[in-house]
Amino acid sequence: MQPTSVDTPLLQSRTRIHLAIAALALLTIGCRSHSSYQINLMPAPEVYATGTVDPFAGSDSSGGAELPYSGILYATDREPSQTEGAFYANRRGALLRLGLANVVSGENNIDWVKCGPIVR
Repeated sequence: MQPTSVDTPLLQSRTRIHLAIAALALLTIGCRSHSSYQINLMPAPEVYATGTVDPFAGSDSSGGAELPYSGILYATDREPSQTEGAFYANRRGALLRLGLANVVSGENNIDWVKCGPIVR
């Protein structure tokens, strides 16, 4: 009985076909145009995108003094915290809570005139 050779022409052609199919599949998967984790956001309104309207025209760098509030408006669905010094816990609650946050960084009594040379 003669031993069979693994390198027969039929086996070589099948191997080449399988490799070509695998390469084609990898190329197709790797070059697809839309990925599943991509989110297309809405573009800016046309008046802002073209520069026709400047929403900050006439405002100075007073840090928002013309606004009826000073701070950042926020909305959260987190539960209020039971611990001292923390406002909200890391778990979700059943209500949507609205608020105004004051953000302080550095000295409390620094104004925009003092900040100008620092940031430039």
